[in-house]
Amino acid sequence: MDSSKNFYQIPKLTNENYSEWSRLVKQVLKHQGLWGFVDEIKGIADASDDPGSSKPTEQAEWLGKFDKAFAVLALTLSVELTYITEDASLDKPKKLWDELKKRFEKPGAISSFSELLRLQNFTFQVHHNGFYNSDN
Repeated sequence: MDSSKNFYQIPKLTNENYSEWSRLVKQVLKHQGLWGFVDEIKGIADASDDPGSSKPTEQAEWLGKFDKAFAVLALTLSVELTYITEDASLDKPKKLWDELKKRFEKPGAISSFSELLRLQNFTFQVHHNGFYNSDN
């Protein structure tokens, strides 16, 4: 098998599949040794932040991986969502990952259950002109 071919089957991110998409993309980035750029644990400083922090070869390699991590995220967005990558403030893999999470992550079972419990404690009290709500 030619290792240069994409053998990952990652669905494009849509408004409906963030959970599956993020799980798969995270594994791809880990497999390629790029998750640290999203998790921000890579040791060599961003060249624009500290150009003298490492040898030019290491810096070029780091920037190549940085760009690759960003590209993995950007290339797995559906056509309708590619506009997100045009936001100049989302110039790092972590920033893009966090923005996508903020926009598309749906509440999990635990947070949904907590919200249900909160709503069960919600009561209506009668006011002399009608109804108003109140949390106990």
